[in-house]
Amino acid sequence: MHLSSNPALWYAIRASGVLAFVLLTCTVLVGVGLAGKVRLARWPRFTVDALHRYLGTLFWVFLGVHILTTAVDSYVSLSIADIVIPFASSYRSFGLGMGIVATELLLALAIVNRLRDKLSYRFWRRAHYLNFAVWVGSTLHGVYTGTDGLMLLYAAAITLVLGAVGLRVTSGGKTARPAPPPAGRRASNLKACPSQSKSSEQSSLQPRRSRPLSRRTWTRCVAAPTR
Repeated sequence: MHLSSNPALWYAIRASGVLAFVLLTCTVLVGVGLAGKVRLARWPRFTVDALHRYLGTLFWVFLGVHILTTAVDSYVSLSIADIVIPFASSYRSFGLGMGIVATELLLALAIVNRLRDKLSYRFWRRAHYLNFAVWVGSTLHGVYTGTDGLMLLYAAAITLVLGAVGLRVTSGGKTARPAPPPAGRRASNLKACPSQSKSSEQSSLQPRRSRPLSRRTWTRCVAAPTR
């Protein structure tokens, strides 16, 4: 399927491909952070999870634009078989083939995610790791097929993803516990917490209408070590 070849179409192919790769890289980074249960002060977990889904949706949009514009371009002259079958095309066979492999793996993962409720969590979790294979295939596709001299972009993406994965492996997915308060503040914390003070234990036998704890006081209560 080849309709036309013009500079605008060429820029659309390149721009959509680069944007799809950047979005995929960001999705992988956020996914690694979610798997490692990284906590951000102003970003609750549900917000990060929503960002992860939003980035994935945008990636699919630009990936579709990239595939469609490549199919209608007459300069490369790719057939339907060249677009579907990996390494079947004579045009930059390795790079184009890796892009096709990554896309087909991504379609398989989309089906797995669709059937998540019917699959075991263990199987879904292991299949989810194929996203790294998708990212590797996309990176190789950009390096060996792209002609825009974007090696610095690919190098930065590789560094970020490897750094995030290395941090995830070394940390073991454990989140750091908050440090205990100084010794001088423990007494005040105990006085501020009705569940840990002696007066509250004595007064708990008598019904009393108490005011709810403030967020700051509750944080101090949780951080205070129990004896």
